[in-house]
Order: sequence, then structure tokens, then C-alpha cells
Amino acid sequence: MNYPSYKRRRYLISQLHQLGVYMNEQGRAISKMALPDLEILHIKIKCGIGRRISQYLNANK
Repeated sequence: MNYPSYKRRRYLISQLHQLGVYMNEQGRAISKMALPDLEILHIKIKCGIGRRISQYLNANK
């Protein structure tokens, strides 16, 4: 399959796996999630990482 949505879904799952995320907050495997839900989870995780980095940098000024 080479559909753009399939590739995007594969990419998001790969990115989340690299971050150690295999399930969402409700305990559902990310491999079973729909693309929009994966997008939301990916954004949520990345924003959380950015927030922690900002807090760390601001605390060490």
C-alpha cells in the first residue's frame, strides 16, 4: 500500500514507537488507532516534550 494516509499512519506509529509510546492513555494499542487519533496523540506527546524542555531551560538560567 502506498496511499498517503497509509504512509502517514506508518510514520506516526514509527515516531511514537521511537518515543516509547505503544498505547494511548486509555490503554489502546496505537497500531489499532485511526489516523486522526494518531495525529492528536503525536501532537500531544511532542508538545509535552517541548514543554518539559522549555521548563528545564528556564529553570537553568
